[in-house]
Formats: sequence, structure tokens, C-alpha cells
Amino acid sequence: MIATTQLIQTKPGTVPSTGAAGGLLQRQCDCGNHTMSGECGECSKKKGLLQRQAAVGVESTEVPPIVRMPGHDFSRVHAHAEMSAQNRDASEEEEGTESPVRTRAQLPGSEEQDQRPTGNEVAPGHEAIPANIKGGTAPTCPTKATVDTVTNKDADGVKYRTGMGAVTTIKVDPDTQNWDGTNIVESFPKGVTSNCPKEFGITPCNGSSTFIVGASRNSPVFGTLPATKNRFYDFHETRWKGGSLLHDRNPGGIDSCTISCEQNYSCGGKVIGKPIITRTFTKAKVGTVDVTNVNVAKA
Repeated sequence: MIATTQLIQTKPGTVPSTGAAGGLLQRQCDCGNHTMSGECGECSKKKGLLQRQAAVGVESTEVPPIVRMPGHDFSRVHAHAEMSAQNRDASEEEEGTESPVRTRAQLPGSEEQDQRPTGNEVAPGHEAIPANIKGGTAPTCPTKATVDTVTNKDADGVKYRTGMGAVTTIKVDPDTQNWDGTNIVESFPKGVTSNCPKEFGITPCNGSSTFIVGASRNSPVFGTLPATKNRFYDFHETRWKGGSLLHDRNPGGIDSCTISCEQNYSCGGKVIGKPIITRTFTKAKVGTVDVTNVNVAKA
């Protein structure tokens, strides 16, 4: 605070209230009054109050006189800061929001053996280590993998006009042991039998997925598939959003055709299963929409 000094002249023959003779050196207080000390009693009280409030962390709501002196209107300052905070939050929320996943038009024949369905393919934590190898003496791999169930789904004519395909549940043996957590690797030996038009342009028999026995899986087509002891899930989905194979890529005008191939399941480098996958493509309609259904048989 800067004190302003002013010399007060007294009239001849008068005596100042302090009893001192002659001119008195007075100082101007922040509020405009002149005092000997430079601060009037009222301002001194307010200053003391502010200091006590600051000491206990209390925010004063009274506007100091110095703020009123410039004559400016600061009423919009708080509102502007609040608006800025609101705009910042909206911007951060927008930036942090994931944009919707754009479904790409899948080319026909994309084998979903190695697809990445939504969700994690993780075995239950307490079964991460196969129960059969905890003792260190039992075999580390099952000796057999066979087809347990096959679930097919037809084209819906909206999301896909060719497809959908199937999900198969594969069982590993011997069932007397718990193989959950064991890795099973797939492969496709050369050799595909097909009487479908070459214009299909598909190669459905390929993939190199690793399956986890006893793991749940999530699929955008088949939903959530629960973890089941000594079983794993394998998808065989040939689907196309852009058209119907037997209507759009079928110069001969045939109504159906098949593609077959062998699939191998291995554990520890040893083949434990050799199922044959047969896809049957058939012309169909969903309402007035031409579709091609793909039925999968596996044994």
C-alpha cells in the first residue's frame, strides 16, 4: 500500500485537535479519508478481519474498496471463466469419446478362423494352468479333439447378404482330466474340393488361430459363448455384406454348390484332430432381398 502525504494548513489563531501547533503531516487512507497513521479506524477493522479470515482459510465475499475505486465492471469475469471451463469439459468429453466402429464391407470368402471377435479370449484365471500338468507327471496335451456341436446362422439380408456361417464347439479328451487353459493350434493342409463358381473369388480354408480350452468367447454374430470345461469354440463364417454370391457372382446360374477342406487341430506339435469342413452355399430370399445362405457341416 502506498501512503499519500498532504500538508494541512491551519487558520491563524486556531489550534488543531491534536494540540500540535502549525501544519500537520497527514496521510490519505485507501478509502479517501486523511489520518495521521495513513489508515482510518474503519479500514483498520476491515483489514484485521480479512487477515483473520485468511488465517483460517475463509474466503471473504466483501469487495475491497480498492476494487471500487477504478470504476470498472468486473461482473462478467466469473461468468467468462465458468464458460471456459464448461467448453473445456465438453471438448475433453468429445475427444475422449470413442467414435462408433465402422463395419467394413467384408469381402466374400474371408475365413473367420483367425477373426478377432469383440471381447477377450481368456481362460478363467484359476484355470490358467491345465489341471493335468500341475503335478508334473501327467500328459501335457489332450489326445483327441472332436466336434461336439455345430450352430449355423443364415444371412439376414440387411447386415449381410451372404453368410453367416457357423460356430463349432470342439471337445478334447480324455474328459477325465481338466484341460482348461491348454492351447490348441489349427492348420489347413492343402487340398480343397469345390464345385462353386471360380467367380466367387473366395479362399475359405485358411487360418492359424490358437484356441484356449475352457475359454469363453464373444462374437458379433453369435453373441457371448460361455466358458465350458474341456471345450473350445471355432468360427467358420463366410459372409459378405456387399452382395449375394449365388446371385451376383454366378455366371452359370446354379442354385447351390459346396466347398470342402480338412482342418487339423494340434497340441504340443502333435495333431489330435482332423475334421472335414463342408460349406454348402444355397440361393434364398429374405423378403424380397436375394441372399446366399452358407451352411457348415463339420465332422
